[in-house]
Amino acid sequence: MLAYLLINKGIYNIAKVSTVFYIITVWILFLFFFYYHDFKWTRLTPFIFQGGNPDKIKGFFDVYPAFLGYELTLLLFPYADKKTHLMRSAFISSGLATIVYAFIAFVSFGFFGLGYLKVLQYPILVLFAYVHLPLIERIENLLYGFLLFTTMITTVMNSWAAVEVGKRMFPKLKNVVLSFLIMLFGYVISFIPKVLMEAQRWLNYAAYVETGLAFGFPIALILLLLIQRSRGELQS
Repeated sequence: MLAYLLINKGIYNIAKVSTVFYIITVWILFLFFFYYHDFKWTRLTPFIFQGGNPDKIKGFFDVYPAFLGYELTLLLFPYADKKTHLMRSAFISSGLATIVYAFIAFVSFGFFGLGYLKVLQYPILVLFAYVHLPLIERIENLLYGFLLFTTMITTVMNSWAAVEVGKRMFPKLKNVVLSFLIMLFGYVISFIPKVLMEAQRWLNYAAYVETGLAFGFPIALILLLLIQRSRGELQS
């Protein structure tokens, strides 16, 4: 329901809520310093790109979906101007995401080791379970609730993008109706996978498709602009 309300409020209000959610969840990163005493440099593999997935291309497509989302910047162009610094903000946010992922991976390797990480399905939750506070026994359950905020924003942004594209395809449909249909479609689809492994496989396939779109859309846009420029339809 909250995601549906945010979609109908527009991108400006979604951005404000995203900022609030960021402030709520960013402090979790400081918990990773809790593992300082149990961090062992000997657990870090001394061989770069060794001991992991031998298929480097498949490994790339398995890791790259974590950085997806920047392609939504194309849909923000109508809402941006020279004072917005849209592309600079996109580069900064992608850089911050890279630093956060690298930091979490570094701590995870130093805490678990490569062999243990290869058999763990959710290493972050296992890391959180290691944290014990005097007043809270199972802190990972609390932290997992905070991480749901990031999942909600991801759902909202992708649904908002679907609504923006849908308005071009079905201009007669009202925004409220279109957003409801998109949210309903996603909700119904979520009931099809019966087990967690099947849902994970669906997510992997969707990530591969989105990776292709993330590369394909900018390339198609550049080609379209070049064609329009060659026809004299664009001003220099």
